[in-house]
Amino acid sequence: MPIELDKIVCSFCKELYRPKTRAQTKYCSKKCQNDGGNKTKRDRRDGLKRNVAILKDLKIPRGESKQLTQEELVGLSFKGQFYSKKESVWLEGMKATATKFYYEYFVISNQGGVITIYELI
Repeated sequence: MPIELDKIVCSFCKELYRPKTRAQTKYCSKKCQNDGGNKTKRDRRDGLKRNVAILKDLKIPRGESKQLTQEELVGLSFKGQFYSKKESVWLEGMKATATKFYYEYFVISNQGGVITIYELI
């Protein structure tokens, strides 16, 4: 006799459904799975575009950098989780690491609590 699984809510369409297998725990159908994945990608792409527009509005001259605090960036509606690339770098004689986040042709690094933004040449 097969075990009947409890009904759960689909992550995309929010409908109640009964999974057919134990692996089917997030989406009710392949269509919702595809639509949910596409929405995630679209949100990420749009978030990156907004971040780049915010960085462009700072009008940082080429070859120069600008220092801001985390609060100032958040106040500009900047969402740090949407970036193009992330890279770890060594600091202070190979004793500590920092992370550089790339937003298309802008780079943001956090060193000692101060956020430095510059544009790649």
